[in-house]
Amino acid sequence: MTRLARAALAALLVGVALLAVVPAVPAARAGPIGALAASATVHGNVSGPGVVATGANVTYYINGTTNAVNATLTWSATISGGNTTGAKFNPTSGSMPPTGPAKVYLLPGSTAQTLTLYVLLKSTGAGNGTNGSLNLTKQVQVVVPIVLATKLLTGPASGVLAFNVTVDLDGTKVGTVSVPAIAASSSYNFSFSYATTGLSPGTHTFTISLVAEHGLVTFPGGATTLSRSFTIASPPPDTALWGVVGAVAFFGVLFILASRVAARRRGGARR
Repeated sequence: MTRLARAALAALLVGVALLAVVPAVPAARAGPIGALAASATVHGNVSGPGVVATGANVTYYINGTTNAVNATLTWSATISGGNTTGAKFNPTSGSMPPTGPAKVYLLPGSTAQTLTLYVLLKSTGAGNGTNGSLNLTKQVQVVVPIVLATKLLTGPASGVLAFNVTVDLDGTKVGTVSVPAIAASSSYNFSFSYATTGLSPGTHTFTISLVAEHGLVTFPGGATTLSRSFTIASPPPDTALWGVVGAVAFFGVLFILASRVAARRRGGARR
């Protein structure tokens, strides 16, 4: 073996020996899970009518869930609008029940307007900064309702237990009114408030019936069915377009007259 070959073999043996005594470098490990955890996800919605009557007390439901572990989901509610005097939620905040949605009551006040309901859902108590939140909004149209009112009468022989009265509008059910027990020879002031923005112009008819009470309670005059009609007026004509057309026509007449006068002057000048 030559001197050069022996030197190369010696270098190789030294390298192998060094690898044998150098400790292995451990693989890199991920940092603590909590330090990099993403915020929790919160889902929810607000359910309830989009059109309500002035002076009403309307039930809404706040639904919410979160994937945050060991967290409590809370909610808070506020209202905005052109005139929020008398408009309020009851209650205005709370914790999400373990089963089912949170129930809140909206008192829209006495002003016909559009209200915006704001609800904040927020998880609290989750570890490692993973709490989340969600903002919800719902627009509610507050309108002056159409009211059906009458008296319910009982005879001297017997009163009547509590019962429900179905209200139909143009042959379609639009509501139910719960009537309390009425004693003999007594009366009850029946009232149904109908909030809507979608009735077409023309005549519409409410119908209610007491036939199921078998004559124990009647309307004034002894009838067991009652129909009341009302009329929705047609919207006023749009005069803006006619104003524009009239203005164009007016200026058109002026232009024609001016053209004729100019023509006459040119003709006189030639003479």
